[in-house]
Amino acid sequence: MKTRAKRFVSALLAGVLCLSLLAGCASKKKELTRYSTVFYDVFDTVTQVIAYCESEEEFNSQMDALHADLITYNQLYDIYNDYPGVTNVKTINDNAGSAPVEVDDRILSMLELADQMYQTTNGKLNIAMGSVLNIWHNYREAAEAAETDADNKLPTMEELEAAGRIELTTIEMGGTDEDQPTWLSTLYDVSEDGGYDLIVCGTYQMPDYLKEVATQYPDQLYAIFDDTTYVGENQNVVNMSYRQNDMGYLIGVYAACMTVDTNIPNINEDAVVGFVGGVDSPVINDFLIGFIEGAQSVNPDIKVDTRYTNDYVDTAIAKEYGLSMINDNKCDIIWGVAGNAGNGAAEAALETGKAWFIGVDSDQELTFSPDLAAITLTSGLKNIGNSLVWLFDEWDAGRTYWGQVVELGIAEGGVGIVTDKNYDKLASAETKAAVEAAQNAILNGEVVVDSALTNQELATQLRDAVRP
Repeated sequence: MKTRAKRFVSALLAGVLCLSLLAGCASKKKELTRYSTVFYDVFDTVTQVIAYCESEEEFNSQMDALHADLITYNQLYDIYNDYPGVTNVKTINDNAGSAPVEVDDRILSMLELADQMYQTTNGKLNIAMGSVLNIWHNYREAAEAAETDADNKLPTMEELEAAGRIELTTIEMGGTDEDQPTWLSTLYDVSEDGGYDLIVCGTYQMPDYLKEVATQYPDQLYAIFDDTTYVGENQNVVNMSYRQNDMGYLIGVYAACMTVDTNIPNINEDAVVGFVGGVDSPVINDFLIGFIEGAQSVNPDIKVDTRYTNDYVDTAIAKEYGLSMINDNKCDIIWGVAGNAGNGAAEAALETGKAWFIGVDSDQELTFSPDLAAITLTSGLKNIGNSLVWLFDEWDAGRTYWGQVVELGIAEGGVGIVTDKNYDKLASAETKAAVEAAQNAILNGEVVVDSALTNQELATQLRDAVRP
C-alpha cells in the first residue's frame, strides 16, 4: 500500500534535507563515506536521511541538530497534541473565539505558503479541506442524520484510493500448503521494491516469514493483522489484533435467542448450537469463548457442540461434523469459524433442511451461492478493511503503533455483526433488542468478555462444560 500524501511529504523533506546536508557535510576532500539514518517520531511519517561525510562523528552531529529542528517544527504544526511551553496550531484552535494567542512566525509563514499554493493550484492543494477530508466530512454528516447506529457507514477503500489517499496493490499468494514457498519470496520482492509506504499481510501463517523479512528491511514499515506472535520484536511492524471475543459474544447472544424461537423454520425446541472451528488455538478459541459467554448470558443451560477441522480450506470434514451435529445432537444453528473449510457446515445445514448457518469474517450472504445464502442467518464481521482505514486515520492523526499491538473491537469498527437481510427478516424484535443491548453493554464496559488469548485454560473449561 502507498499513502500518496505521505509519500509526497517524505519526498519533499528528503529533497530539502539533501541540499542542506550535502552543504554541511561535504568538504573539498573527495574521500567521503555514505551514511544513513531514519527518524520515526516526526511528522507522522518515516524520514530517511542519506548524507556523505568525512566521518561518522560528523554525520551524527549533523543528524542531532537536524532531528532537533524537525521535532520543533513537528510540535509547532501539531493539531492534536499540547507541548509544554509551545504555542502550536492546536493552541490556536483551542482558543479560537475565546482568547488572543501570540502566533509563532513560523506558523504564519506556513499559512502564507499554504495560501500561495492554494492560489497557484486553483484550490487543488488545500491544507484546510482536502479531497479525503471531504469524504470523511460527508460520511460524518450522514451518520449524524441517520436514525440508528446500524445505518452508519465508513468510506470504502475505493473511495479513498480515488481521492488520492491510498494506492493499493493486492498480491494474491494462495492459502494452501503448495502455495507456501512463494510467501517468503513475495515478501522479499515487495520489500526490495522500496515503493510501498506500508506492506500488509495477515493471519497465523505469516509471522515467521514477516519477522525474517522485517528484520532484513528495518526501514520498511509493515502491518500484520490477526497475529500477535512477535509483538515488539521489530520496531517497523504493527500487529493488528481483533476482539473476536466481543464479536463472538454478540453472535452467542443472537444464536441463543434464535435456537429456541420455534416460529422460525428449521428451529427445534432444544437449546443446542454448534461451533466448527479451524485449529484448536487461542485465536479460534477467542471466537468460541465469546460465543459461549454470550449464549450463556441468554440461557445458562444452553449446549454448544464444538469441533475443529484442523484445516482452513477443505470443506469435507466440516460438512461431516455439521451432519453429525444436526442429526445426532439436534443442533439447529452452526457457526463456522474455519475459513473456507467452515463452509462445509453450511452445506450440511442445506442438505438436511434442519438447521441454519452463521458466517464469519465477512458477510457470507453476499459471497455464497443463492441456496447457501438462504440458510445463512447472519455473519460475524472481522472488518479488516475498516481496520486498515482506522490505522491510516491514526497515522494521519499523529498516533502510530510501530513495534506495538493494537486491539480493534466494536468501538473501532474492527468487529461487528450483519444486521440486514436474513437477520432483519427472521429475528424477532426481542432478539434484535437483546443483541443491541449486548453491544451497548460491551461498549459501556458493563460486560467485559473473557479472552482465550490471555486465558486459554478458561476457554477449554467452558468448551468442555457446555458440550451436549
